[in-house]
Amino acid sequence: MTTLSVKSYMQHSDATQFNFIGAMARMLYNQPPTPLEATHRVRIACGAPVPVDIYADFERRFHLTVLETYGLSECPMGTSNLAHMRKMGSMGKPARHPDPTLYTRVRLVDDADRDVPVGQVGEVLLRSPALMVGYYREPERTAEAMRGGWFHTGDDARQDEEGFFFFVDRKKDLIRRRGENIASVEIERVLNDHPAVAESAVIPVPAALGEDEIHAYVVLRPGAQTTAEELQAWCAARLARFKMPQSVRFRDTLPKTPTQRVEKYKLREEYASGV
Repeated sequence: MTTLSVKSYMQHSDATQFNFIGAMARMLYNQPPTPLEATHRVRIACGAPVPVDIYADFERRFHLTVLETYGLSECPMGTSNLAHMRKMGSMGKPARHPDPTLYTRVRLVDDADRDVPVGQVGEVLLRSPALMVGYYREPERTAEAMRGGWFHTGDDARQDEEGFFFFVDRKKDLIRRRGENIASVEIERVLNDHPAVAESAVIPVPAALGEDEIHAYVVLRPGAQTTAEELQAWCAARLARFKMPQSVRFRDTLPKTPTQRVEKYKLREEYASGV
């Protein structure tokens, strides 16, 4: 759904809640303000992510409350914030169905499937009444994802002392550089804040001396211009030196799934092939 159709839907339907995915919040926020954008009955928007820097103003501008949530096609009922219990930037707490007997169980584990302490990063594991039965005609893939009776999401997160979960990155997209684990989404947020950038995707690429180097793919806004050097200088002023992208490549679009998730594996293949 385009940003224009979202606005039209909000203005002309009687819906009081809508769900959004991917970068839709940023796309809506970047549209020129109009007097009509708050003339709707929507009061709750569920989805993620909403960048922290625009979160409060997004709610004020569009006259609604954002409830950030976390879910997957395999398990849409993951975690969620509630109107009376939420924390900006978090995935919320384990989701509950209106039926109190139905709820999601969430664990964060290390590579050996051992639970990690509060505050440490681990892979998100889920059990839920909304969990898939399995991948169609892929029993081995299903067994791997469901080992131990828990669905292994491939996403890394951490939990705070109050029980709120915070998304860190896709497990395979964490970048290991100079002894540090770097979340690609942290670098992407900085790049996306540049006035010329519409969206970006950061991937790890092989380094000559081991570990990873950082490569960024960038899509510019229509009519905008910048250079790789300017974007690297922008990052240098806002990120630790070891988080700096060593290379930047411009694209017209990023490859995405039907639910608007960037298909980073295609970008890794593209980089490896030298295209």
